[in-house]
Amino acid sequence: MRSIDDLPVFEDVDDNSTVIDYGTEAQIFLITPGLVAKVYRNLFWINEEDKRLRGDELFSPETIRYAQRELTISEGLYASGVSVPKPEGLFALSFPRLGLPRIPAFVMQYVDGKDWSYFSGEQQKRVERAFDVEIAKARTAGFIPADDALSDWNVLYTVNNDKIKAVLFDFGGWKERRGGLSLR
Repeated sequence: MRSIDDLPVFEDVDDNSTVIDYGTEAQIFLITPGLVAKVYRNLFWINEEDKRLRGDELFSPETIRYAQRELTISEGLYASGVSVPKPEGLFALSFPRLGLPRIPAFVMQYVDGKDWSYFSGEQQKRVERAFDVEIAKARTAGFIPADDALSDWNVLYTVNNDKIKAVLFDFGGWKERRGGLSLR
């Protein structure tokens, strides 16, 4: 994909979409009740050539390649049975209310989870074990997380019948080693 014009257009953005989280490289918008979009537009985002992106460059082919790479890693993790938000694709989104006519975005399933600080005592030990299980599954499947991906900021935890599950996200710095094992 070379430009925003090459991306399929995501038409179903909720008029009340809002930013629900943000990081150093992107903002996360809740775009429908079940989907979020990662929009790469932070002024401090750095591409692989260590060039700071500014203005129109944020919507450039480099940004689209970076988003496509993150989507590809996410799809591979998901297909291998690693707990990640279900990837839906890379799209051109329109946010007229925000003054953004079309912007590249990685769209994925919304996860209603808690961060590590929500848990205390014995639950924190279970949270750590849940995280270790998912990272081990990712590595077994041939994916190598970036050092900063191992932080508490890149994981949410869900609780179902007292079972804690880690859901990994933010795969921009991850790498794929060919020949990993699928867990599905």
